[in-house]
Amino acid sequence: MDNKLQKAIQLFQSKKYTKSLSVLKKINVSKPTYTSLELEGVCLIELKNIKLATIKFEKSLSLSSNLAEKTNAINNLATAYLRLQNWALAAKYLEEVIALEHASSAFEARFNLVKCYYNLSNYERLHFHADKLKTVSGFDTEAYCFKVIALLCLGLYQETIDTLNFMYQHITNYPIEKLILITQLIKENLTSTELDRHISIIEQAFGNQTWVEKLKQPSSTTKQISTDYQFPHIKTSSPEIHSVLTNICEKTIALGGKFVKGLTLIENSGQLSIELQNSDKLQQDAIAISVPLTSIPLLDDFIFTLNGDNLNAFPKALQLNPHANVLMQQFISLYNLTNKIAHWRQTNPLINLNLSDPIINLFTLPISKSHAIQHLSKLSGDELTIKTFFGSREFNYEQKHLEGAKIKVSENRQGLLGIIDLLNHNANAPGYTPSYNEHAIQVKSFTDNNNQLCVKYNTNDPLTTYFVYGYIDQSSMKAISIPLTATLSNGYKIFIDNLPKMNDSNKLDDNIKDLEELYPEYIESNNSNLALSRVVFPDYSNRNSLTRVLTHILNKYINRDTSEYNIKQIDDLVNQLISHIKIANLTHWQEVKNLLIHSQKKLKQYDELLKLCEMNITLYESY
Repeated sequence: MDNKLQKAIQLFQSKKYTKSLSVLKKINVSKPTYTSLELEGVCLIELKNIKLATIKFEKSLSLSSNLAEKTNAINNLATAYLRLQNWALAAKYLEEVIALEHASSAFEARFNLVKCYYNLSNYERLHFHADKLKTVSGFDTEAYCFKVIALLCLGLYQETIDTLNFMYQHITNYPIEKLILITQLIKENLTSTELDRHISIIEQAFGNQTWVEKLKQPSSTTKQISTDYQFPHIKTSSPEIHSVLTNICEKTIALGGKFVKGLTLIENSGQLSIELQNSDKLQQDAIAISVPLTSIPLLDDFIFTLNGDNLNAFPKALQLNPHANVLMQQFISLYNLTNKIAHWRQTNPLINLNLSDPIINLFTLPISKSHAIQHLSKLSGDELTIKTFFGSREFNYEQKHLEGAKIKVSENRQGLLGIIDLLNHNANAPGYTPSYNEHAIQVKSFTDNNNQLCVKYNTNDPLTTYFVYGYIDQSSMKAISIPLTATLSNGYKIFIDNLPKMNDSNKLDDNIKDLEELYPEYIESNNSNLALSRVVFPDYSNRNSLTRVLTHILNKYINRDTSEYNIKQIDDLVNQLISHIKIANLTHWQEVKNLLIHSQKKLKQYDELLKLCEMNITLYESY
């Protein structure tokens, strides 16, 4: 063993962590090993620098040479992330611990995993692991409590009652704080008869303690459908539109839909929106609209045609979700009454612009190779109108979600969003929320300054949003770079080719998953060449996100086999790359703007195109 490492170990054993750390840092700069990195991580844990410790543990994992070292490194990472309360990363490594260790020796890891999934509200995995621990002495009582919590949240009520009946036999063995939580969930999910029985058993076992008396009081969070939800108001000058909106709401509610108090559906000169009054009085995560999946028209169930500007939907003989037939016809009526197709034909850029026009060709350069643009550019006439119209309204429903609602499918399916289709987009709003308990798609009570209920339709850049959805999203400032080649000072060539995702080989590392929206769909490395499918510049206020993404890529692919470049050198390469991309894109968009302004033939959507040019120029200039 190296003398310096031996000295560091002796200092660590004497609890002189700072001095031990000082020695280890010098070792790990010049000649890091699994042992030296692991010990540096442990020292950092003792000194409460847990975030830096995770980096050392990850490096030690990369240098592990046998199963024992690998298992130990993963255990260290799991422990560190638990202390940071980073439940997602802790769960990832704990799952690996359980996979590597024998089941009999992984009880502690599984119990920590149960706590992770509880904090992540992943009730399927919570139930799976709690069920594994329910017969293990020392973990059984907590495991049964977590199992019941999961069952209640998953809506598996008969299994909940069966498990509770087992617990009632020795109810005093279970922790009081968990019994209180279970009681609150029973109030929200089970019948009043089951609730009364549950509280009666607790009262008999624990007596008239203060916490028991509180359980008997009505809960302020108990769901009261009759008071929290009501039929929405409808505001329109058209009796026909009023009738259609009424029918849509009635059918949605009949299938299990919910509308929070204070909603108003509004139609004004063909424009549809939803207002929510007093949204500030609702809880932050309150559900404003819940649309059951059985009311969702799946696009594969219909054949669509156009008769002039009138849209038709003919049900197919064999349908996946026939419950939604009536609602689809009501939505078709609503689209026709509000002249949606005529408006779409006037405003959609793919219908109105010639993609082969030299200016438009330059304009769409950052997105021209995307799957959506490539596919849509091959269509024309009514087929293009129908495809783009529904493409701007469709949602991808997961197979497991549909099957949970008893809709038999063999794969994910595209469908409409029901009454949620009336909502306007806002990049700051939450997105759609699938509810696996209620077999529904839901939106939360986010409103803009005009009390309009809003939802985030997509996370695209404004250029993609304009060509796919037909509007400019000024609430989302980011830009996809044009294809280019940048040569860095170390001789590396970076190719940005903007090709769509080709395979699933580029699995995102956990320490960068929060920036998935900015990360390239694929990365390929070959000698001194690095190909990226895209680079996305976010708003300047989020510039650190771009730096993190590019730093992660260069560290992973340039420093993959060696640690040739230190942190300062990688930072310099990242800054070079950002500068290359900024200059190339700024030049591109200034050229496109000049071509637009001086074009002899004024293009359709001129104002919108000019606005997008200026948005891109402003963004790149900010860097």
